[in-house]
Parts: sequence; C-alpha cells; structure tokens
Amino acid sequence: MSKYPTLEEIQKAGKTKLRKFFYSIRSREKLEERLATLMDAIPITTDPVVLRTRSRLCKCIATQIAALNNSIKGYDAEIKKQVQRHRDYAIVDKLPGASYTTKARIIASLGDDRNRYDSTESLQAAAVIAPITERSGQSCRIYARWACSKYMKQTFHEYAGLSLAKCEWAKLYYNAMVAKGKSKQMARRALAYKWIRIIYRCWKNNQAYDEAHYVARMTATGSRYASES
Repeated sequence: MSKYPTLEEIQKAGKTKLRKFFYSIRSREKLEERLATLMDAIPITTDPVVLRTRSRLCKCIATQIAALNNSIKGYDAEIKKQVQRHRDYAIVDKLPGASYTTKARIIASLGDDRNRYDSTESLQAAAVIAPITERSGQSCRIYARWACSKYMKQTFHEYAGLSLAKCEWAKLYYNAMVAKGKSKQMARRALAYKWIRIIYRCWKNNQAYDEAHYVARMTATGSRYASES
C-alpha cells in the first residue's frame, strides 16, 4: 500500500514491476489472476480529494502494519531463544514440521504438571479433539465438544496440518481418511487425535519424539502407514 497507494499508480507500474513486487513480499498465490484484476480495474471515482485522502490513509495503515510486523519478528526471535531453554524442549524438538512457535505452543498446552492429565483421553478432551459419546438404552449419540481451551484446540489442530509436509506416515494417514470420505477438516482432526496420543506418551515418559522408533513400532504391528513410508 505504501509503494502503490492508488489504482493509477498501480496501473502505471505495469505487470512486470508488480510481479517483482509481489514476489519480493512472498505473495505468489493466484498472482496472474490478481495482476489481471488490477490492470483491468476501473476506478469508482476520479475525485482528487477522495483519492488524496484515501491514499494517505493507505500509507498510514501500511506504516502501522510494518510496525506490527517488526514487533512480531521480535517476539518470534525471543520465542525461538527462550523455548530452547525450556526443560521439556527436547520432548518436542524433533516433531516433524513444528516451528519454534509451534513447539512453544505445545509445551504451553501441556503445562508443567505431569499429573494434570491422567490419560491420553483427558488431554484429548481438554483439547476438544476427542468427541463426546452418550449412550442410553439402544441409542448412541456422538457429537463435538464446545466447552474447551480454544488455544489448545488450535495448537494441536494446526500442528497436525504442519506435520503433513514433513512426516510421511502422517500424510498417508491423512490421505487415507480423505479417501474414506472424511472432509479435510475431519481428517486433520483425526490426525491431531493421533498426534496427541504420541505427544502425551512422550511427555509423561519425558522422552523425545523419535520418528524412526515410532515407524518401527508401526511396522512391528503391521500398520500399512509404516509399510508405505
């Protein structure tokens, strides 16, 4: 917004300059479609007063966003430094696909009290990953939890998505869920359910996650996700 605050300036720049600009800010999704929209756009108004005031507003907002981004970079750098000093960092260090921020979120979600969750199911329930099952006579109802820690829910759900790019068995499991007719959201939640079981056991035993060890265990039990890895 600060470089091209008006449609006129955008269109004067042309596709080549704009393409380089979007590449420089790592905004490449649907780039050509976006460029075509900008080049073909017709201004709602040509009133110089409106354009001048709105242009100034765009620059103001861009300055605020830049300041916030700098602050976020500072927080990220501090998180990266501090999380590696945490006593439980070794447990989450090798989780595939997890950034330093994600590792910090998982550590925070688990907490320091090893007796807080007495089972995997209790942690899954706290993170609203495990569904609620109600049985009465011949009827059985299964539905999602609503009362939960949104922080924990988001943490494990997002981590499940991140693991897809770096963990072969996780990707195979996710694809299998989708192939069974599950939505992408449901497949990711199912994967988060598995990851919580793994992370919980590592946390309770104070052991680092070991991908090779876990795959070996899947192989020993005949899991098809291990055999395809």
